[in-house]
Amino acid sequence: MNLGRGEAKVVVLAYDTGIPVLIDDLKARKLAEELGLRISGTIELLMKAQKMNIIKSAFEKVLELKKKGFYI
Repeated sequence: MNLGRGEAKVVVLAYDTGIPVLIDDLKARKLAEELGLRISGTIELLMKAQKMNIIKSAFEKVLELKKKGFYI
């Protein structure tokens, strides 16, 4: 599996420390799942922030991210 340098470092760090991994890249998510890591993505994080009233709308934040080139 060919991961980018940043994604590979995130997966290794999460594996070594046991901390949850925040990652959106599909290949990296699949590897993290195979390794039994706890995974979250940007959308999930935004949904949690909305539930905690940290942000008003996860949907609006996703639209902002898409305008800036974030791929969903």
